[in-house]
This record gives sequence, C-alpha cells and structure tokens, in this order.
Amino acid sequence: MAASSASAEPVTCLSGVGPARAERLAGLGIRTLLDLVLLVPRDLEEMPASVPVELARGMPGELVRLHGEVAAKRFFRQGGKRSLLRVKLVDASGGIEALFFNQPWQRDNFKVGDEVQLVGQVVTTKSGPALAAPRSGSAERPLPEPGHLEPLYPVTDGIGQDYLKGLVGQALERLVPRPAGLRADVGAGAAPPDGSEPPPGIGERLDPSELEGLDLPGLDGAAWELRYPTSRTAFELARRRIRLEGLMGLAARLVHRRRARLAGEAPAIGAVDLDELAAGLPFQLTGAQARVVGELLGDLSSGRPMGRLIQGDVGSGKTAVAVLAATAVARARPGWSGGQVALMAPTEVLAEQHFEGQAPFLAAAGVPARLLTGSTKPAEVRALLAELESGTPMVVFGTHSLFSERVAFANLVLVIVDEEHRFGVEQRRALRDKGQRTHLLAMTATPIPRSLARVLYGDLDLSVIDELPPGRGELRTRWVRGAERRRIGALLDERLERGERAFWVLPRIEDGEGGRGVLTARDWLLAGKLARHGIELVHGRIKPEERRAAFARFKAGESKLLVGTTVIEVGVDVPEATVIVIEGAERLGLAQLHQLRGRVGRGAGAGEPSWCLLLGPKSAEERFQLLESTRDGFEIAEADLAWRGMGDLAGRRQSGENQEGLAEFDTRLFERALRLCAEREGLLAAYS
Repeated sequence: MAASSASAEPVTCLSGVGPARAERLAGLGIRTLLDLVLLVPRDLEEMPASVPVELARGMPGELVRLHGEVAAKRFFRQGGKRSLLRVKLVDASGGIEALFFNQPWQRDNFKVGDEVQLVGQVVTTKSGPALAAPRSGSAERPLPEPGHLEPLYPVTDGIGQDYLKGLVGQALERLVPRPAGLRADVGAGAAPPDGSEPPPGIGERLDPSELEGLDLPGLDGAAWELRYPTSRTAFELARRRIRLEGLMGLAARLVHRRRARLAGEAPAIGAVDLDELAAGLPFQLTGAQARVVGELLGDLSSGRPMGRLIQGDVGSGKTAVAVLAATAVARARPGWSGGQVALMAPTEVLAEQHFEGQAPFLAAAGVPARLLTGSTKPAEVRALLAELESGTPMVVFGTHSLFSERVAFANLVLVIVDEEHRFGVEQRRALRDKGQRTHLLAMTATPIPRSLARVLYGDLDLSVIDELPPGRGELRTRWVRGAERRRIGALLDERLERGERAFWVLPRIEDGEGGRGVLTARDWLLAGKLARHGIELVHGRIKPEERRAAFARFKAGESKLLVGTTVIEVGVDVPEATVIVIEGAERLGLAQLHQLRGRVGRGAGAGEPSWCLLLGPKSAEERFQLLESTRDGFEIAEADLAWRGMGDLAGRRQSGENQEGLAEFDTRLFERALRLCAEREGLLAAYS
C-alpha cells in the first residue's frame, strides 16, 4: 500500500517506543508507521463545557468537565501491577472523586491545593458518583476548549489515549504531507529541513473520480482528519475511506478466487427435467425451492465447477433442494452414467437424521444411500469403502469421518456441506479435494446478510430460499419473567397430555455461575408432575447410541419432554413438538435462539399456536423483544450484525480467511469494493 519503505518502518523508530511498548502496540495490530496512520478511532469525543461538581454528581453516564481544587489523594496497590489512585476534587458546590486505574505515575500530577481541570465520564460506585479515568489539565497545560473534537482510539494496558495520539501524530509527520490549509497549531508542525524530501504519502490507488463518486477523501487527507478532526461529518467520511482500503484488498482476493473457479472444468450432468426429478417428493416444492433447484441444475450442467451457498430460514426446505441436486448427480440416465455425492453434516445426530429422512426418497429414485460416521460398524465401513473405490454411484451421508484418509472416492462429483458455518475453509477444501473436478454446494440455516455472506464464503454464488412451505403452524415467542414462570408447567402438562412434544433447553451441562445445567434441570423436572409424560436427556457427553435411542423414544411419543443442550439446534424434526423452553437464553446469540425455536411449529398442531418461551434477565430485554416481534431470520441477522459486529457472527468464525477491515463491517461499502475490483482491471491488480 505504501509509496515508500518509510511506511514499513517499525514503531520502535519513534520517540518513546521501546521493546515493551512495541509488544503492547502489536497487541493492537500496530507494528509499523503505516499501521499507526491508518489506525481507525473507535469513536469521537466532543469536549464538554464546565459544570459545577454538584451538578455533575447527578449526571451518571455523561461526559463532564470540572474545574476545582485537589482536596485529597489516596493511592492503593491491589496486587501485581494493579493499582488505584483516588483524587478528591472540590469546588464551591461540592466534591467528587476521580479514579485512576493502573496509572501509578498520575500520583505526581496531583498535589493537594492544586487547581486542576478534569474531563471524564460520571460512574456510580459503592461510595457514590465518581469520574472514571478522566483526562486532566492545569493552567500551564489546559485541556482543549469546549466543542473541541478528539478521537478515541482502542487502547490496552500500558498504552493510554494521550500516548497513542502522540505516536499517531509522529507517524503522520514522517509519512503524510500536511494538507493545504491545515492550521499551524495542529500536530507537531515541524517542517522538513531545507532540501530534504517531503513525506512520501500513503499511496492512493483510487482515481479522484472514483473518490468523488464515493464522496470520500483521499487516504492522506483521511489519515490527518482521523487524528485531528475538523467536524463529525469529515471524521466519519475519513473513517469510511480507511475502512474501504481494507475492503478493497479483501474484494480483490475474492474476485481472483471466483475467476479461478470459473476457469476450471467439472463434469456436466446434462439436461434434467425438474418436474420428473421432484415427482417422488411427498410434497410440492415452493416457488423459492423450485427456483433454487433450477439454479443448481444450471450450475451442474455448465461444465464449470459449481460453488454455491444456499441460505434459507429455519424450515424453508433446504435439505429437500440439496437432495434433489444429489439425485440428479447420482442417478444414471442416457448420456450420464451417474456420480458419487458426499453430504457432510457437523454432528452424528444431524447426519443420521438426514440419512433416515432422505434414504426412502433416494431408494425410490434408484439411488443407493449410505451412512458413514464414527459409530458405523467396521464391517459396514469396509463394505462402503469398497463401493466408493469401485465408483458406484450413490449418496453417502456422513460427518468428519468423510475426511478420513482411508475414504477414497473414485467418482466424486458433488460435495454438499450442511450447516456450512460450522466447518472451516480448510475442512471444506479437504473434502472437495477428494474428487478431481468436484462441484460444491454449501448450506446454512443461519440467515446472513447477503453482502456479509459473500465475505464469509468467498467466491460462492448465493441462492436464497425466502419462502416457507405452506401448512406450518403459528409460532409465538415470549420472554417469560416474574410470576409468569409458574404457568409454564401447566402449559406443558396440557400440551403433553394431548400427545404433543416439548423441549427444555439449557446452554450448559453442569451448574455454573450463569445458572443451572441440564442435569439439575432434568432432576428437577423428574421430581414434578411432568415426569408422568416421560422425560429424555440429551447432551454432548452422552454416547451416540444412547442419544439416538432417546431421540427415537421422543419422536415416537414414548417420552414427550426432551431436556438437552443446544445439540438439538439443528436436525431434530418432530412435527408434534409445539413448545420449547430456553433457560439461560441470555447466554445464546440471536441466531442460535432463532435456530432453536425452529424446532417447534413445524406441524400444523391442534389449531393452537406453538410457543418459544425465553427465560433470562432484563439485561437481554432488547434481544428478547426482537425475537418476540419477528420470525424473519434475515431481519434477526441484520440486528445480530449491528449488535455483535463482524467479529463473531452467531458465535462462529470461518478459519483460513483474513478478516481485515471488518471490525465494523459496512455491507454497502463492501459491495462497492467488489464492483470496483470486478470491473476495473487496474484496481484489481493494484490491490492484489
């Protein structure tokens, strides 16, 4: 990115940066001068006007500015490098304490009787209102005037705001020419010696016309604006420009990957009649399902490697679409001898559910179906491996066992990865590489904003099933609290008495600080009147065969209440299930809660709504209210993205993908970056 080697100079070339501080800066992702000048502040702070101390005491959460006299100070060591300095500030209206954490050097900055200025946030402590880690000033070194804008950078232990701002200022003077018209008092203001070269600049790769079309400044101007903001509007535009730089690099990689895939060759299965293909289904495809199957058949017959992601909300029928594609590949017909298909699921439970649910349809279509998991008997494994090595057309359902070196496909044409977000990039590639020219179909039931999906899944084309099959029962979600909790038992008893089923889900197996686990909850339920309906227990430590038996009894109605962890999140399809209770719901992400409630309401029921009951504290009220108000998984995904950020969507992170520039992901900006890289070869080359 840089125009000269100066950009790559280590931060240790700056005054005040030794090895210890360089290591702390590296923890913030700062290693070079370029890292400093492109460091994006997390927020912008406007210096407030002064208020009396007594008024500030009644302003919790607010940023305040105080003038007063130091009346007392106390310093405490708290073990190791931890410390606390308490400084009492008084004025004519009253007094308040300022708290400085792990800043022992601040003791020398305050002397009893000194007149000082403090700017900080008012917090509530056991001792009353206080200022948390305020900035300080004096008559000799006054704080900026009210209305002055200051960036707030991400910091860490040993790296404070003022210190980091000083480093950014030093780096700017070394690397980036001062913008024309910049006030002389901004920055160090040190002009280069006569005859010396001016700072090289960052190295702008976007044309002025492109920047104008985006209404963004150039990189050099943006870097100065971030450190020395002139207005909130200019500051936000500068932040967008720096973020765009990271997104351009990511977009270039994705464009190259997509082009490389489309340049390859893969088996073409020929024309397939969709009506004939779906004739054996016990239901009619929705319009969205039919559209997506058509897209898959087009890919499979193109002669180029398919790379497609199917997104669909809970219960939208993704599995049926995938199995139709598998049938088209595995079934022989004139001009096509049939190929092998591998369908990989993240858990044995889900792999078994897929196999048991789809094997009858595949058999009726003349396609053999097999199951390979860690629990498959050795004799069955040997027979299956022999079939795969012989090239027999079939669909094999499995888990990570499909990665095993001993599993060799002679004619692997299509790889289907279900719950794709649970696998890393390298795992997906390892299975795909078991074939020479393999098509890839990925599925996820965790709705993701479209642009974000393109980041998470690289070069994959995107298909969205945005329509639910008809006949689904009504599902209501309710945050249950207070006295309402006592009515849950009566609701469950009534529903189970009618032959319906219910889930009781908890995030953990054992009891902990966050609440009880499934073992305690199961024992509590067994001691009550619901025990007469039969209670099953499932979690990750139970042996697979015992877990399968518990699911089978629950599905058959021998037991009507299933108590478990989030192992039931996907793959458990019991139309009779009408109630799910999620205890400790605040410990789960929005997407996971949406997945869990998708376990109920899958059948028409008895004319009454199905229920998802959330148990959790008021601190999660906003999230619970969103789930109460909508069943739209894509709306929930957008909210999840806004609240949690790109960093850990639904608690899952793809491995093997560089996520630079995505700390605060901007989907529209990324779409523009993709278009620029795809349409302008010069830019693609510049950012590659």
